[in-house]
Amino acid sequence: MKKLNIKAKNKIEEQRYRIDKIYYSEWILAAAVGFLVFISSQYIDLRSLTVWSTNVWDCLFSGNIRNLYMYSYQNVHNAAHQYLGSELMSILPLSIWNIPIWISQTFFHHEISESAIMLGWSKSFFVALSVVMVIISKKLAYIVTQDHDKSMIAAFLSGSSVFLYISVCFAGQNDIVMIVPSLIAIYYLFNNDEKKFLIWSALTISIKPFFLLPFVAILILYEKNILFIIAKAAIGVSGVFVQKLLFMGAPLYAESMENGPSKRMFNNMFPGNIPTAFGYISLFAVALVLIYLLSYTRPFSKKTIAEEPQKFAKYAVYLVTLTYMSYVMFSPFSYYRIAVIVPFLYIVIVQNSKMYFYNLIFDVVFSFSLVTKIMLRSSNIFKVDFVNGSILARTFGYDVKAAQSGFLEGVDSYLYATNELINHLQSMFTGLTVICLGLLLFFNRPDKDSEFKVSGEKNCRGLLWAHALIIAPFILLTIWLFANAPVKEFYIR
Repeated sequence: MKKLNIKAKNKIEEQRYRIDKIYYSEWILAAAVGFLVFISSQYIDLRSLTVWSTNVWDCLFSGNIRNLYMYSYQNVHNAAHQYLGSELMSILPLSIWNIPIWISQTFFHHEISESAIMLGWSKSFFVALSVVMVIISKKLAYIVTQDHDKSMIAAFLSGSSVFLYISVCFAGQNDIVMIVPSLIAIYYLFNNDEKKFLIWSALTISIKPFFLLPFVAILILYEKNILFIIAKAAIGVSGVFVQKLLFMGAPLYAESMENGPSKRMFNNMFPGNIPTAFGYISLFAVALVLIYLLSYTRPFSKKTIAEEPQKFAKYAVYLVTLTYMSYVMFSPFSYYRIAVIVPFLYIVIVQNSKMYFYNLIFDVVFSFSLVTKIMLRSSNIFKVDFVNGSILARTFGYDVKAAQSGFLEGVDSYLYATNELINHLQSMFTGLTVICLGLLLFFNRPDKDSEFKVSGEKNCRGLLWAHALIIAPFILLTIWLFANAPVKEFYIR
């Protein structure tokens, strides 16, 4: 009898392990990892974004919002960058969230750029938007899969993605401010509300224009009339033109746009990757042409979309994923910008239940390899410098001069100093990234239900946990380097 009870208990435990369900404990794990990253980093871009967002209120209450770019250039409140090189909408949502800390700075003279708590408040806006993203991604995944458990898994994979942790909790970047309204726009389109789709798309593009490229792919998939596509694309970019009209001729606006990071990013979006007799080819440009051709040749009309909304939704999500992934693969990008694939990639992953197990393997290998490669190429990530000024550093009571820390400067320099072979593994991690990404996109095409004959539908919870924990060893090693740095500057109490 005892043996039977043990067998029954083991069977129940195995069923709990294999079932398509996300437990509260797993959400707690994801939140704990995010919290660790949140408190242990203070990236320089967050300081600039926060100062710029409060500059909006300084200019507004001084009587002229058009002075925003000149006032930001004067750098009264010690931003990390000189030029505000993006449009107003890129910081306006954060401005509203940051009214409390603007009041603290303006009326009580607490400098935001010197306060870990106030910068933490600013970063928490992006965390709050991440929660909204998880909720909407679950709704989108349900439209695509018609399965509550699979849609919850897509939400969990999105919320615990290493790329989201890096963008939001580590770097405090505002890409999530673009991602959330883009999801809302797509949600309205899937619910046959084209007007709200266009309005939310225009809002998204006015925040950051990156969504314009997948937006055009969706338009072509949805609307086969070329003139209508052009007209609706014009509606999509209308918000950008409104902002440019608002600041046309404003002091230092043109100079800020010229010298800010936005122009550099768009200048580098179509690099020459391959030489030909005609000149260098941009693989991203080639990919876009093929993606738009794929969109146009899919046999959808208003009638067929109404008859097969789930099929249309699968194609739309896949095309957004394909567009963003092409950008990541073929164009230079800041390490935190890969968050644009979240949650689209994870909705694609869960829609093919016959490849679920392998999709999780490909995802974990792809995510770990890409983050490792980004770190090894000496990007501004997992550096001791970016623990300085964080909530954790304030708790420890000191900052660290990374320039005097030798091989303890960051995870990359530490690994290079302790193992000479690490540098030779960069191409291996690049190869793993590309092949796993290619396999994810190939086997999850919406027009073909691909499968492997062995264990494709198996649910291995260990892969979900590995997905959520990818960033943990990098962050813990960064904290260890910070704690063991030879030169420390203690705060004056």
